[in-house]
Amino acid sequence: MTVTTGHTYTHEIARNKYGHLQYGSWGYKTTWKKWRSNSGRSCDTVEIGHGTATFPTSETGWKYWETST
Repeated sequence: MTVTTGHTYTHEIARNKYGHLQYGSWGYKTTWKKWRSNSGRSCDTVEIGHGTATFPTSETGWKYWETST
């Protein structure tokens, strides 16, 4: 990842907080679940797994957040 000099970003920071800024590619987050049929009937299922995934993207940009420390 390359960022050229000359970028300017301004943001009001809340009192007693620290502002953080990061430039990059964040991707798209999604969740998933896997099910199996418990008895062969479609309405009788059991969850056997779940999780999250982040898909890559070619888009880039700024991410800003605040913390207390």
